[in-house]
Amino acid sequence: MDCKNCGAPLMGEYCHQCGQRNITERFTIRQIIRDLVRMITNVDSGFWYTMRELFVRPATVVESYLSGATRRYYNPFRYYFLIIAVSALIQLSLGIFDLQQAEIRETLNPNMSEEELQMQLTIMEYVKKFLNIIPLFILPFIALAFKWMYPKGKWNYAEFLISTTFIYGQTAIIGLIPLLVFYFIPQYIGWGFPISLLLSTLYSTYTYQKAFQISVGSAFIRSLFATLIGFVFMFLIMGLVGIVGGIIYAVAFR
Repeated sequence: MDCKNCGAPLMGEYCHQCGQRNITERFTIRQIIRDLVRMITNVDSGFWYTMRELFVRPATVVESYLSGATRRYYNPFRYYFLIIAVSALIQLSLGIFDLQQAEIRETLNPNMSEEELQMQLTIMEYVKKFLNIIPLFILPFIALAFKWMYPKGKWNYAEFLISTTFIYGQTAIIGLIPLLVFYFIPQYIGWGFPISLLLSTLYSTYTYQKAFQISVGSAFIRSLFATLIGFVFMFLIMGLVGIVGGIIYAVAFR
């Protein structure tokens, strides 16, 4: 058997030439959790190489990583976390997050009372502290939706979670461009979510069309619905948790 990373003949569990561990089992949630623990305490190389390859050959990156050639690429979860941390820093330092929230208030509730406004501002100040973590919560729901929408049998849920993380990490990099544009022309900041949705759908289409060898049209429809379903599913779960939490609070403290 040859090394999946460099092609050298294997003489043990680890490649003597590049150090890649021979991975024969499929990815599982348990393995992802174990890798996340390692990720926090260890720093791998390959960030810039991974970024470049995800721009030009995203399907190859995903398929190579899932086949076991993990050493040449940056860990997808660490990659995503670093990118959204940079994105959050840009949003907060340039005041883009505040502009987005003001646009949402003006659109959804322009006649908000002073008390409601102060309450929302307080909540948003709290949200700012976790702006680099909140995007992580969408990944499991998006991955599940992609698993539903794409041909069954090729990848399991854990493998879709890995591919989704690569995709959304790269989409976050591309999304830095409209963020900077909104800073200079804030009157268009209301287009932030539609643009983000379009970018993630197009990049998912670009990746999965090649990975699954399906038509561009089919990949686009599947990616669009998977993204929308993922967001809806997340909001439903969050709403349900909020309702249950409110009931528990009312019963326990009133």
